[in-house]
Amino acid sequence: MNAPTIALNSIHHRYGSADALAIDRLVFEAGSTAVLGPNGSGKSTLLRLLATVAELQTGSIRVDALDPTDQLERTAIRRRLGYVAQRDGLPPPMKVGAFCDYVGALKEIDSARLRRRWTTWALERVALSSVIDDRIGSLSGGMQRRLSI
Repeated sequence: MNAPTIALNSIHHRYGSADALAIDRLVFEAGSTAVLGPNGSGKSTLLRLLATVAELQTGSIRVDALDPTDQLERTAIRRRLGYVAQRDGLPPPMKVGAFCDYVGALKEIDSARLRRRWTTWALERVALSSVIDDRIGSLSGGMQRRLSI
């Protein structure tokens, strides 16, 4: 059996005096995972910790055995994970293709040719190839969510 992709141990996270998240042990195997729960149950805090955008207060997290508290390993984790925030902040005036090119550059795809190929591939996967030249603000809400993915 392969090692788990993500493992959390003894995680406790607070905002002021409010407990936001308490996990004794949680393991996510390789693949896609959905996180469901009522408002205030810690879903966003969990995802922010996994995406390394929130600082770990107690416990440990490992992503492919990498430690997010180590700066170099945190960068490696960020390169392996995708994260769609609750509010995506997509720039409405930007064209879909230009946005994908921008994301490709952030993901350190240096070659413009390779970013174009990646953009085509990614937009095909989320059924948005036909809107590559459209402005993000003209897309439906569902299309914008798919673009975020």
